[in-house]
Amino acid sequence: MQSDQFIETTHLLFGDLLKTFDEGEEYTLYNFGPQVISRIGFATNITPDIVRQAADKKVDLIITHHDAWDFIFGMKEECHGLLKHFQIGHYFVHLPLDYADFGTCNSLFELLKVNQIIQTSYHDEGRSVPGVGVFNDSLTFEELCERVTDVLNEDVK
Repeated sequence: MQSDQFIETTHLLFGDLLKTFDEGEEYTLYNFGPQVISRIGFATNITPDIVRQAADKKVDLIITHHDAWDFIFGMKEECHGLLKHFQIGHYFVHLPLDYADFGTCNSLFELLKVNQIIQTSYHDEGRSVPGVGVFNDSLTFEELCERVTDVLNEDVK
């Protein structure tokens, strides 16, 4: 796939959500890689270790939910330096993915086996409004925590 075809595809997938959020802040393509994308890697966050792993796997483009975090001094610069060195592109898509029908909230609801989605997550006047789902059968808090832990393979804090 050509990198411009990839961008066209993201516009088809996310539609108006890309217009709602600022490019560069909430999504963007750092086009440090080849124009022809043959292998894509995925991660939640980009870090120097992720870039090195991608280079080892001969990845052309890394797709993440978050950009390199600015609040960790030097993280973004280090990631960009490695991406350029290894000639790997990076596309991150944050808030558009949070609110997409196939995005983070609805995907979690599906994995948790929520029976009915009453409200999907959405963005309104600069604030995030969370999704709301209902289970047909009651769960204790401990049962919900166990389900979340099992699905995410992370302890609930």
